Amino acid sequence: MGFSNIIGSTMTGLKNAAAKWPRLTAACALAFQLGLLCPQAQATKADSGWVPLFNGKDFSDGFYVYSNGYLPIAGQTKFKVENGMIHAGGPYALLITTKEYSFYKIRVDYKFGAGVGGGGNAGMMIEVDNQAAKTATALRPRSIEINCRRDNGYPWTLWASSGLGPIMATTVKKGTAQYQTAADGGVAYTVDPSGNRTLESIYPNPELAVGQWNHGEASVYGDSGVFYLNGKLRTASWHWTQNAGGKNVRVAGGGVGVQTEGFDIWYQNWEIQELDSASLLPIHARRGCTDAASPKFDSHAVIGDGSCAASTLADKPHGWLPGLATADRRVDGKRVPAHSAAAMGARQPLFVSPSPGASR
Repeated sequence: MGFSNIIGSTMTGLKNAAAKWPRLTAACALAFQLGLLCPQAQATKADSGWVPLFNGKDFSDGFYVYSNGYLPIAGQTKFKVENGMIHAGGPYALLITTKEYSFYKIRVDYKFGAGVGGGGNAGMMIEVDNQAAKTATALRPRSIEINCRRDNGYPWTLWASSGLGPIMATTVKKGTAQYQTAADGGVAYTVDPSGNRTLESIYPNPELAVGQWNHGEASVYGDSGVFYLNGKLRTASWHWTQNAGGKNVRVAGGGVGVQTEGFDIWYQNWEIQELDSASLLPIHARRGCTDAASPKFDSHAVIGDGSCAASTLADKPHGWLPGLATADRRVDGKRVPAHSAAAMGARQPLFVSPSPGASR
């Protein structure tokens, strides 16, 4: 499905939402459809299932540092807490969660220090192999760096760990390693950690000037993901694998983190929204009656649970994963399971990966 069709389907959903629930304003319906908070509904960030990865005080709750080897968090000096933010600026190192994630959305705000020039470098990490990190001595274990490097259009592009992967399938502008959707003319391409391990972007660089806050997002669906910077598409890739014993095995989870690479950088609002692998609904989002016309309406509920007097989850556009994936899972006017053959056959496999048992 092309982006124009996805956007068209999304707008149709907004009109239907406004018609079904007169107590919802157009702005509120838009917020629900896009996965944002509805001002009128009083839903909170926690109601939506977003959880801070960093407590704003210290790194005592579930982190380690990797710098050419595994380092316990106690005594490390490469990452500091300043005014509730993470401040990094020393030699190459990663601050990684000990918990691993597979299906999720993740977001962070970052800015470089005022003295950083065009080559400022850092990044957000996903798919970090925490088990391998305990004994590894390479620059970093298997992982994907979502790069913040400022020069050559690199911001929010993907870099696989050299020699370790993962291998990634994607589409690029022919003759380049720059991501381009198939709808825009992109051709099949493989990011190979033993060769060209980077996936750049054909799309305009939306990164803001040094000293300004940028907002980066990633939606990860097991072994695939799509990546946005300041609301603009940068890259997407899928079928993540790595070589293990001569075979390519699926990569569908790992620690997440942030990076320092010698330049002053601050991170804040680093949050994650874990998703159910089957429905892709936020696991920790508040369930309840989302029908504004029902006497059982719960103004804090984000996902319908069937508790309304005469409404079901299937009736509610805002009760499904918002945005691109909502439109993607509607085939011939009917909802289908996200991982079904009908769903996968209806579009390029960008945003939802096949089920673990599906053939490649």
